[in-house]
Amino acid sequence: MNLKLLYLFLTISLGGYSQVIELPYEEKEGWPIIQVNIDNKDYDFLFDTGAAMTFLNSNSFPNAVKMGELEVRDLNGIVDNISTTMLPELFLMHQKFYNKQVALKDLQTLNKWLCDVKLDGILGIDILQNHLVEFDTENQIIKFYDKATFDKSLLNGFTKNTYSHTLPTLKLKIDKQTRYATFDTGSNGGLNISDYKLGNFIDENKHLIYKGLGGQAANSLREDVNQTELIDVNIKFGKIDLNHQNFTLNTHNENNVGFQFLKRFIFFLDVSDQIIYLKKRSDLNTTLSPLVTYGFWVHYDFEMTQFYVASIAENNKQLQLKDIVTKINGIDLPQEYCDLRDFLSQNMQVDMSVTIFRDGNEKIIDYNYDNQISQ
Repeated sequence: MNLKLLYLFLTISLGGYSQVIELPYEEKEGWPIIQVNIDNKDYDFLFDTGAAMTFLNSNSFPNAVKMGELEVRDLNGIVDNISTTMLPELFLMHQKFYNKQVALKDLQTLNKWLCDVKLDGILGIDILQNHLVEFDTENQIIKFYDKATFDKSLLNGFTKNTYSHTLPTLKLKIDKQTRYATFDTGSNGGLNISDYKLGNFIDENKHLIYKGLGGQAANSLREDVNQTELIDVNIKFGKIDLNHQNFTLNTHNENNVGFQFLKRFIFFLDVSDQIIYLKKRSDLNTTLSPLVTYGFWVHYDFEMTQFYVASIAENNKQLQLKDIVTKINGIDLPQEYCDLRDFLSQNMQVDMSVTIFRDGNEKIIDYNYDNQISQ
């Protein structure tokens, strides 16, 4: 199949700072979504620095010829074999790539959780070679520069972060512990790092311990996840101090910096030389999670078409994981998953009635959560 990846909506700049193109993106579901044109048709792609190679959604490209297989491992450690195809030629950023290998994967499992966009593909870091890439999150533009002629004085005042991993990685320090976290615009979350050797630090700071049933990765769902939300603590990225931050610690040795957390920085990415340049934009912080405020959160079971308690604070004695939630304050939960977010924002309260099914029996709970934060 003759697929030509064109850069629709890319503004070519022949002027200052050897800027090659500007790639606008639209933030949907907390992700940077770009428009890509293939064979004169527009597609929605996720711009993902946490993906080593580019993916095509096999449902969006049903005529792609499978040429081989590739073994991949997702964040839960589950191994999957995915098909690959060769693009005879691929045009991007004034460069022509011959026989570009890309992966083919059915993204239906991921897309069913998305309400504002359906992904046709994922643009990985294999496309970023030989360019310096700037993420302007304030104006929602991704800028590509020619490395050979780039004015390096533009990087004055930036902290240089080198990495040796396959994927871009940031070095950070919390308390006396060092972590190497994936620089991941393909995650729409915040900062999530391992709690290894941080027990005393947790006890000395404001925190909430909770457990859950989630952990969706490319090929699997992690169950019985225990996590800790740290509240109003300081963290260091190289020479950069971030103060009064809220973020998550996990027990499964995952270290990831998601796109929402990365908005605290101005950053350049050099994939070829494995360097990330950072400058603090602000101590921008995320609001406390609903778990801190309400003590639980619900999710949707597509197979059973019902909502259930998917995450719960350790100090919540009124609800249990897997309780089926049917009403809040006497109002039926919506029938569609994509209506859940608005429903919860309008109806969740600290004091409310929650109607559930547990062990086949209906219960109406006069719910009153005392959101005491441990320290």
